[in-house]
Amino acid sequence: MQNIFSVTLSFSNTPLEPYEWDKIIHISGIEVKRVTHKCLVDILLHECTIKSRERIILLSDGNTSLAIRLNKDGTINARSFLDYESDLKVIEYSKQLKPINLKYEKRTKKIEYSSELKEDIIIKKYILDSLDKCKNIDLLKYLYYMCFNSIKGFSKEKLIEFIKNNKPGKNGELYKILISA
Repeated sequence: MQNIFSVTLSFSNTPLEPYEWDKIIHISGIEVKRVTHKCLVDILLHECTIKSRERIILLSDGNTSLAIRLNKDGTINARSFLDYESDLKVIEYSKQLKPINLKYEKRTKKIEYSSELKEDIIIKKYILDSLDKCKNIDLLKYLYYMCFNSIKGFSKEKLIEFIKNNKPGKNGELYKILISA
């Protein structure tokens, strides 16, 4: 087996699982580099600068894999997990490699990861934008009632705060109401 892979990726600031990918690219002829677990975790959790001539680097610690894209200064500007099949192949192959000493500079700024799915974020943004523009007080009261099972203490601000902190299920119901209104 050669150390050259063809992988499917979807770069973003925080790597997404393949089921959330929207912009997909296919890269052929990329070499995997085995790094230590600490190095891979640092790259996943912090902004880093790496000294490399390559602009896209495929990394693995023998347990997981990650592709990173560097700008011309060597700063990581995007990360991507691999699709499941490529991930397994890269991990399996990387187990036979010796870890390299990847020269990187870890910054103190951490990468913010969201526990929400991309679709839920889009729905929440749509609801909040719609509420911000909404002048129909009856619709606002109805949405408030959907959230609190009462219109006592109604306020647009309280409704907005509830939606910001709400679980996706309720926001899905409100979204359906707003797109049909």
